[in-house]
Amino acid sequence: MKPINVYLIAKIAEEYYERNEALCSRLDERFNVFIPHQHNPYNVPGNQMQAEVAQEDFRAIDNSQLALISPPFGEDCWVEIGYCKGKEILSVLYVSEDPHFYGNENWLETWMGKEAIAAVAIENQSLMEIIQQDPILRHKPHHLMESDEGFSEFLEGLIAREQGEVQ
Repeated sequence: MKPINVYLIAKIAEEYYERNEALCSRLDERFNVFIPHQHNPYNVPGNQMQAEVAQEDFRAIDNSQLALISPPFGEDCWVEIGYCKGKEILSVLYVSEDPHFYGNENWLETWMGKEAIAAVAIENQSLMEIIQQDPILRHKPHHLMESDEGFSEFLEGLIAREQGEVQ
């Protein structure tokens, strides 16, 4: 079976590398993940980033069946989420911390962005309660993370349903 191509939507600054890698390592061999920080220039400020970098990332999204979103995320990430929505690529928000922790980057406040998200994977029950209270996200498919295998099964099931396959 062909691997499912996944694009990671996450901050690419060095302090997020370990977090990004850890999240992607939770997916099993069914998934091939494009992790932007592995392909983008190291520690280059956004106002000095070359167009080719964005073009490479957009090509990676175009070749993906799924986008995995890891908070906190910034404005460029919202562009990627919107691009996925426009290309009809499923995007799954991975929630591992209280969104209020992020201050002015609290993604709960971005109603248009939340509507673009197809599903939510949630790390624990207290975070599940936050998602279940949200007027937009509570209606999205969601999965309480009990195991890495369950996470992979949830994502594969989303793709299968989107493609009209019985799972």
